[in-house]
Amino acid sequence: MERGQIGPLMPNHPNLRSIIVWASMGLFGRGGLGLRAPSLILGTLGVLLLGLMVRRLSGSDSASLASAIILAFDPVHIVFSRQAIQEVHTVFFFLAGCLAFSSAYVDKYEIRRPWLMALSGISFGLGLASKAHALFPLIVCLSMGVYLSVSRKRFADTALVVSSLAVVPFIVYLLTFLPWLERGYGLAEWVYMQKELAVMTITHSGNPMDSMIDIRPWKWFLKPFMGYGNFTVLGDELYVTMSVGNPLVWLLVLPSALYVSFCAKRERNVTLTFLVLLFVVSYMPLAFSPRPIWLLSSLAVTPFAFALVGVSADRLSAGRRTFFIAYLLLVVIASILLYPLCTGRATKYPHLSYIIDRLNPHNYRLLRKDL
Repeated sequence: MERGQIGPLMPNHPNLRSIIVWASMGLFGRGGLGLRAPSLILGTLGVLLLGLMVRRLSGSDSASLASAIILAFDPVHIVFSRQAIQEVHTVFFFLAGCLAFSSAYVDKYEIRRPWLMALSGISFGLGLASKAHALFPLIVCLSMGVYLSVSRKRFADTALVVSSLAVVPFIVYLLTFLPWLERGYGLAEWVYMQKELAVMTITHSGNPMDSMIDIRPWKWFLKPFMGYGNFTVLGDELYVTMSVGNPLVWLLVLPSALYVSFCAKRERNVTLTFLVLLFVVSYMPLAFSPRPIWLLSSLAVTPFAFALVGVSADRLSAGRRTFFIAYLLLVVIASILLYPLCTGRATKYPHLSYIIDRLNPHNYRLLRKDL
């Protein structure tokens, strides 16, 4: 920030993370709080935004509550809300963009709050400046807004949608590179840099030790305990921090997507269709990526996935709220049992040994014996 340099940590990702963490360190110092405060705050607020978005799109308080609880207790979301990287920053901003976009309409078709559409564009711009994953929900909102306005010949709304969700995000994204541009570079050099960094992102394959960790997104919602792990030795202590999906939620994502799609088609429900599209468009590019994709990238998809699970749980348990409450209670209990994985102390809990062994890129048992 002070010298306008890109990197050295993950230079292929956008620059907003560095700006946010730099500002946080100025407020809270260079310790753990200064590094992690933005993730703690934005990760927590992301739970609220998801609940509000689901309430807006489904019209159900119960579906909203279920979605928010699932995200709040999701081990993967918790792990990356405790780290000084941009995963939950991106989630917060694209959820804010989706919520503002859907709230700009007084009904399903007519824009009456144009300032919210502009706010949506700003939020998506900040999301893109955090990580490229925000592009996928932005595409859904832009396409949906153009479709709704053109199909009803409301061309002023079309102009508003395009300017708010195409021009504004680009300007916001560009502004986050001001520290770099102030070094004397021009826009042509900025465009060249963006192309080179995009190639780096597309071809990134990690390091050899990563190759043994779950790296195929098409398995996320099919295989139990898909995970990502960090193994750190400090002195004579082994710290294992892992993020794994709660199988009581993750294995229900694809059936929930099919069920909500069926409900949307049967009811001709535009807002449910919008929710399904957010999930599908965000997930498909990762699921079919030819390069490794680690579980931290699942945060680009799981808020929408959990929204579908929440809506499904609400609708399928209508009139039988005991089942609804029991399901959420089981989700919370399972997440609590998995919680030590999030804290770096996983090796102290025998019931987690299977997960640790499966995700360990080293020979975990031999390493622990040596220690």
